[in-house]
Amino acid sequence: MTPSNLQCDACIAVSYQIEKALFLAERLYNTNQLSESKLYETLDTTCSSNRFDNYGIKPVQGTNRLSGDGLAASDVPGMLSGGGKWPNRLLDKCGQVVGEVGEENVYAAYQHAATTTAKEDGTRNNVEFAKELCIRKESKDCANTNALENLISIPSLKKKQTKKATKKRKQRKKKTKKNKKKKKAKKKKRTTMDL
Repeated sequence: MTPSNLQCDACIAVSYQIEKALFLAERLYNTNQLSESKLYETLDTTCSSNRFDNYGIKPVQGTNRLSGDGLAASDVPGMLSGGGKWPNRLLDKCGQVVGEVGEENVYAAYQHAATTTAKEDGTRNNVEFAKELCIRKESKDCANTNALENLISIPSLKKKQTKKATKKRKQRKKKTKKNKKKKKAKKKKRTTMDL
């Protein structure tokens, strides 16, 4: 059983893995509409595989958070205490979410999120899909959208931040090269004057 303070984290991890599995299944079968048998097979495999082996607990700002693919805690430096009960807890959570929502409804939510969050550069934001699975009347794993958004890892934002950091690094490197050339030119000029 997943501790109550980590229900939202666990649901986000599950939604990330389900979304990833459905995306890959559609690519594998070269379709935008999985057959019922392929859908059930994909979800069964997702909720009974080793997809959750790399998840664990990590202290983030003094609070233990679940860390792994799809979770913001995975972007925070720190020591991960993985394995143990967590893979099985997440497998149970996966089965619970799919069981409560229903396979067809999971897929409908995935398709809706895929069409509403696709971006020009081909990246997707899995917040919409996670909302559908984790903020439900039957079982509010996440209290609200803000709670969910604080725990979810959003790759498109990371890409933008990484691009900005890379651009700044290149600018600094360019500036450093210019300064070295200037110093070298001054030194050469002094040496020439001394002669």
